[in-house]
Amino acid sequence: MQKVCTTNDLFRCCLYLGTATQVHLRCESFASRGLPELKRKIASMPWNEILKPDSIKNGNLDVRVVSSKSKLYHTGAIRDRVLQGIDQHFGNDEDHYNQEERQKRGSDTFPTVLLNVNVLRDEVQISINAYPTPLHQRGYRGQVAKAPLREDLAFAMLFTAGWTPAWSLDDENTTEDEWQGLMDPFCGSGTIAIEGAAMMLGLPPGRLRHSSPFEGTLLEDTKKWSKIIRKSLAKAEYMKQFDKTSLSISASDRDAGAVEATKANAERAGVLNALTIQRAALFGQRWFEKPSESPSSLLVVTNPPFGKRISSNSSPKGILTLYQSLGHFIERLARKHARKACGVVLTSNPALVTKSGISIPFKTSFKTFHGGLKVSAMKFDVGRLLCP
Repeated sequence: MQKVCTTNDLFRCCLYLGTATQVHLRCESFASRGLPELKRKIASMPWNEILKPDSIKNGNLDVRVVSSKSKLYHTGAIRDRVLQGIDQHFGNDEDHYNQEERQKRGSDTFPTVLLNVNVLRDEVQISINAYPTPLHQRGYRGQVAKAPLREDLAFAMLFTAGWTPAWSLDDENTTEDEWQGLMDPFCGSGTIAIEGAAMMLGLPPGRLRHSSPFEGTLLEDTKKWSKIIRKSLAKAEYMKQFDKTSLSISASDRDAGAVEATKANAERAGVLNALTIQRAALFGQRWFEKPSESPSSLLVVTNPPFGKRISSNSSPKGILTLYQSLGHFIERLARKHARKACGVVLTSNPALVTKSGISIPFKTSFKTFHGGLKVSAMKFDVGRLLCP
């Protein structure tokens, strides 16, 4: 039997999903082959059971349209008919959603309610976004370094490396692989370290969103949302009673501005005390500089410079040298100091990693797009490589 999704389930998705861009609630699906038919069917939907009347005023409702292989191909016209149909359902004589009203609201602001309309082969699917803004915008990043890493991508890199969120641990609070340390030697704005600290402490990704999911709809429940957040934070405080003091997270960058941005962002995220942040080049990173002081098992999750997204003097040869240096330090930890080392490196050029002469075996964990570039998360695991 298929389980019915409850409001609690939707809210928990908005709170805990670390790699999701959006949470959608499907409202309706129907066939339509023309704009008049689309408007008529939209007007007949039970919008009074979905939207609050106030949400359709003052331009607080908007529509995002995607169309493919359909007679309904003009996305602007589809959007207009959807908004007109909703207006007609509520008995409004004027169109609240004209271009002038949108311009008054401003291009940098978001509507309260955002509908998704997906048209594929004349089949129309209507859904509501839990939030009009992407879920990767956690709310703590006020300062950014150059070419910042998205929060959801940082979470995905950590998760695939084996850094498990505390809220997903079992009753014994153990995992198959227990890591004592996490390192990012190219921390930039600190996104990887901050996401890692939040996962370690059991702080859910959506905790800083003060407004309730599905604001402007009848699903909106500010009290329930606040209660779920309070319970999650109370659980995170309870988790601190476990032996988390043995875990250490180190973030470093050679750029002073990046280090200051990391500190400010970590403070807003409530994890500053869980991080060790330093200004240092790769060779000066504290565990690379003094490997005998590093944790016995260590994850290295990092986003080195690509030499593409920002103005850079880094040539392909320079980037290759950077990867080789990183590999050398990791091997040194494993071979000479019996450290278990594993991690993920994000790169726009996997060949520079796999064919750079580094003896560490890399494999592609996942591919995605970031800042307009196709990037690969390259995972390695060198275990403990003791010299004979």
